[in-house]
Amino acid sequence: MDTANHQTTESEPSLQDDVAKNKFFKAKDGRGRDVDGLWRRNGRYYAQMNIPGKGPRRISLMDENNEPVTCLQAAKDALHELRKNRREGEMPAPRRAPLFTDYVKEYLKLVEKTKKPKTYSVEKSILNGWVEHLGSVRLTHITRREINTRVLARKSTSVGNRTVNMDVLVLRNLLKHAKEEGWFHGKLPTDGFKPLKYQAPKRPLFTKEQIEKICDEAIEKKPDGKPRYKNGEMLRDVLRLMRTSGARITSALATEWVDVDFERRQLNLRKTKYDKAITVDMNSELEAHLRDMKGRRVPDDGGHLFPGTRSEGNVGSLRKTFELVRDAAGLPGFHFHDCRHHFISYAVMSGIDLMQVARWVGHYDTTLISRVYGNLSAEHSRRAAKQISFEVSPEKLAQGNSPASGDLSKFSVEDLMKALQQRIQSGGTQAKAA
Repeated sequence: MDTANHQTTESEPSLQDDVAKNKFFKAKDGRGRDVDGLWRRNGRYYAQMNIPGKGPRRISLMDENNEPVTCLQAAKDALHELRKNRREGEMPAPRRAPLFTDYVKEYLKLVEKTKKPKTYSVEKSILNGWVEHLGSVRLTHITRREINTRVLARKSTSVGNRTVNMDVLVLRNLLKHAKEEGWFHGKLPTDGFKPLKYQAPKRPLFTKEQIEKICDEAIEKKPDGKPRYKNGEMLRDVLRLMRTSGARITSALATEWVDVDFERRQLNLRKTKYDKAITVDMNSELEAHLRDMKGRRVPDDGGHLFPGTRSEGNVGSLRKTFELVRDAAGLPGFHFHDCRHHFISYAVMSGIDLMQVARWVGHYDTTLISRVYGNLSAEHSRRAAKQISFEVSPEKLAQGNSPASGDLSKFSVEDLMKALQQRIQSGGTQAKAA
């Protein structure tokens, strides 16, 4: 079967989806109809056939030169030849599972192009640890006992539960991928693994004054008038942007001036987690900071708010300066993410609707806001406690945007929260007036 110069008369379907998702898709012809027995994945074609004693298998289709078939018509021809051989009693030999170490190399080559560099780097490191543990074990011979042995070994070296859980999660991802390729049938050795108990430590809530102390230290000068820290002014601007917008460090550094809309008073964030579109409505401090930065804008910034970081594409160029500055300011426990924590916590304490806060910071719902970021200051908690009244009638609580019925069981959680927020805010207004 000569496929080298074969020209198909059918329009080839796009292969972008299966390359991006790294999964099997049913092969389709030029009219969008399924081609019986043909599958495609990462630009290659596979035939699905029953192997005696093995059940259904997806067999990679190869041409005469033993190269993977990547053309639809060539795949059809190869499938026809394969079926002919089956009728004549010639079946492809059952595959022997690869060594775990070899499969890891193959898997990493595939995911390198589909995952973010940081994620890929973490997974590669973890899988290399599994290679050291499993050695030359064949992929399908991995057992739960071997996984448990690895977990115990990691725990014996004082590795945290969260890290151990991540180790098993990455291995599970690889094994699920192997199952999609037909190497596993039924349960995987990682199925049913119960993650070790882990409780994230509570992040401290830093005040505006503390963060500004770091900003002031960042622009300190030497006795000769020269800046004490490299990129000090840029670091200050980044911290203030994060503190007043809730942006993560990667989003802050990637911001361009086209993302700043003073007319609509909005800041559009890029390079967000999961590439989600996030728009932050400008509060007064955020707007003032952005206008101040615009007044100091240099002509050759390339359209970037922080042009010195555009070549690195990450926080690397600022991290060393940041660590020096925060230590000098007497706040060694402060991290970039504490600016985001500050923004969310103070937005909650200001009585902003949780759904609105979630939209500003790119969360899908209010659950994480309430559980992780809602650690309010002791002073705010005491003020809130004073506002509690056990004499509030259902009818009075129902006023405003809440349901008209006095039956609390009919209120949604969102409506109850809105009603309570309105009451707290009105109580604060009355107190100020008094």
